[in-house]
Amino acid sequence: MKLFSIALSLLLIYSNVLLANPIETEAEYKEAIVKQHRDLLVKFSQSKLVVSTLLAANEKNVGIVTIMQLDANWQLNRKLQKSVMQTSLTLQIIAFIKNPKFDIAEMMVLDKNGVLVAVFPKPTDYWQGDEDKFQQPIRINGDYIGPTKWDSSASTYQFFYCILIKGEDQKVIGVLVTGLDVTKQYLEHQSTQNE
Repeated sequence: MKLFSIALSLLLIYSNVLLANPIETEAEYKEAIVKQHRDLLVKFSQSKLVVSTLLAANEKNVGIVTIMQLDANWQLNRKLQKSVMQTSLTLQIIAFIKNPKFDIAEMMVLDKNGVLVAVFPKPTDYWQGDEDKFQQPIRINGDYIGPTKWDSSASTYQFFYCILIKGEDQKVIGVLVTGLDVTKQYLEHQSTQNE
């Protein structure tokens, strides 16, 4: 609840900024939407629930062969899906997505190997370690904003805002990946480009 009250006050502050400064390009909109969500997402990524869940997941450290086997069976393995999609952390993610005050289409918490720890909605892959949304934050040692594209699992035009999560020892323990929905703005931008 505390996160939501903080988020609501941030949204009110930033919505006034957005109204005062009209946005004309997709890049400007992406920058503005990241500003709207950044503080909430950073606070969430550093929350006790996220950090403790990641530390527990990283202790398992099952190895790449097992990860690949689990990934290959992800779409059919209901037990594995339930272990990732029916947790207290996933419930918090669903609350963010369902809140109309946020432009969050999907969210996933990945461990240090790029394996799903919590997610909603269900993605096509269990292992995200080979994708930019996991690799780029590690490469640049910080936040990463991906390109806007259609995401079939979330049925939106979105871009990923990815936050590198570190433990107390400053070692990487995971990545928070948030799909920020720009469907309306993207389609409006495309229609003005075609005129």
